[in-house]
Amino acid sequence: MLPPGTKRGSSDQSTMERMEIWQQEGLRDRGEGGGTLPRSERTLPRWTLGLALGLSLSLAPVAAQATSGPTIVPVPGLRLEIGPHLLLPQPNPPDPLQPADPLALPDRGAHLTLGLQLQVAVLFFRKSESLSAWGLFPELGYMYQRRDLGTTALFNAGLGLGYMPSPWLYIAYIPRFVVGRVYGADADGTSSPDLYRTAIGLRHGPQLGLFAGILQLELSHQLLSLQGRTQHELVALVGLDLFRLAVVGVIVGFRH
Repeated sequence: MLPPGTKRGSSDQSTMERMEIWQQEGLRDRGEGGGTLPRSERTLPRWTLGLALGLSLSLAPVAAQATSGPTIVPVPGLRLEIGPHLLLPQPNPPDPLQPADPLALPDRGAHLTLGLQLQVAVLFFRKSESLSAWGLFPELGYMYQRRDLGTTALFNAGLGLGYMPSPWLYIAYIPRFVVGRVYGADADGTSSPDLYRTAIGLRHGPQLGLFAGILQLELSHQLLSLQGRTQHELVALVGLDLFRLAVVGVIVGFRH
């Protein structure tokens, strides 16, 4: 501060004003003024970004070119899926004169299917400058299906083979072994968890991945053996990969 009565020149005044502004910004940087850090100072640790990129290399195609020669890239994902399933015509339909089987799968239109799948796409890049790759798609998951009288709960494990022409698109064929239970109803039509049959079978079909596998479409045939009775189903699913979507959110938030 200048002594009272002293006139300051325009250059001195502007210099003093700038010093006062810098002092206020310094207080905010240290958190003493209750303010927030400037955006340039709000950065994540470098290892956090490295981990995010390492777990989702399909979202950063340049990473595939980081090394020379063939490259193997694992890309994990956690997919939430929803869609309908529909009973197909059976080779040995039940006798219409016999009482309906309360443990039969749905036979009157489509019913809801929900699933949660853990998938790790293992991509094989033949050349470092190439963005196309072949891939293996191991999966573990759970599927819940509504039925006319009851529900179906199935666990699945599978290994698929696919091709990725670009980081934003892939197509794969994935066969899965499924095992679980088909829950039915009692004589009055009331659902009962104590009334069930063990289900063992196979679900297989093509899967299309879009936007680095964040959005996935699948059409599958499911074959179930219910302790002597065979059921064929058509299952159509739309999936959203929650893990890869979260990684995109972290990267976008960091960059902005």
